[in-house]
Formats: sequence, structure tokens, C-alpha cells
Amino acid sequence: MKKILALLVSALISFSAIAADVIQASGTASQISTDTKPLVVAFNSTDLSENLTIKNNSVIFKENGTYFAMIGAQVGSEGEKGYVYSWMRINGKDVANSGVAQYVRDKSFTTVLVSQTLVKANKGDKLEIMFSTTAKGLGLMAQTQPNMPVVPAAILSVYKIN
Repeated sequence: MKKILALLVSALISFSAIAADVIQASGTASQISTDTKPLVVAFNSTDLSENLTIKNNSVIFKENGTYFAMIGAQVGSEGEKGYVYSWMRINGKDVANSGVAQYVRDKSFTTVLVSQTLVKANKGDKLEIMFSTTAKGLGLMAQTQPNMPVVPAAILSVYKIN
């Protein structure tokens, strides 16, 4: 019994260390491209934050470490067809192998585009989520329905793993 209790306490301590640096942010408004240039995903709601912050749509790291970052973005169109791309940047430099793409065939089509990565970050580094499209009128689509929460255009989760 003592071994089990010790194991549980150890697990709780480990979990609390993992959960100490965490943020979840949402972009609750649609973000539609007007051209094919890359855009920074806008986050206007911080859903949870412990020791990480968002400033000017960038996650600001307060400590050196390895972080898990994941973005889920609902993509769609105002009528055009083409690709929506998303990727991550740290300090203005694209993160290798963080890109994802989804083809949108018409206005009735939406899907969730997910990208995740592990990044080494230093204190003061800035993480941005980017998106671009192959045609104007494509992008990240928020939805509102009566009697239910907003469906954000994008939800970002970042947490420190060591």
C-alpha cells in the first residue's frame, strides 16, 4: 500500500510539473484571406493560462524548455476552392515539418486542420501560428449557433514537457 501511495504522489508531482507552463487560446472570429500571403492566426480569447502568455497573437515563453504545441483550425471557404495551409514559426523562422494542408472544394465544405510539433524554446522566444491559402476567400471559419458554445476558427494548446 505504501508503494502504491508513493507512486501516486510521485505521479501527481510529475503531472503538476508538466502542467505548470500551459496555455490554451482561441480565435473566435473567422479569418479569411484577401490574397495568398501568409497571415498570423489571431487569438482573441485566452481560455487557460499558467506561466505562458499570448501577446500580439504570439505565445511568449517564460522559461527555456521543450514544449508541445498543437493547433486545430476549422477551415472553409466563402465560395472559392483551393488549399489552406498552416504551420508554426518561432521568432519569425518556420518550424521544420510543422506544415499541414487541406483542400477546400466549395462553400459547404469545412474540416479541422490539425498541426502539432515539439519545439525547443528559450525564455523570451515567440511562437506564432501561420496560415495561407491558394485563393482569396478561403481561411479559418468560426461558427455560432444558438444554445451552444462558439466553434472557434482556431484553438491553440501549448504546454511544457520538461
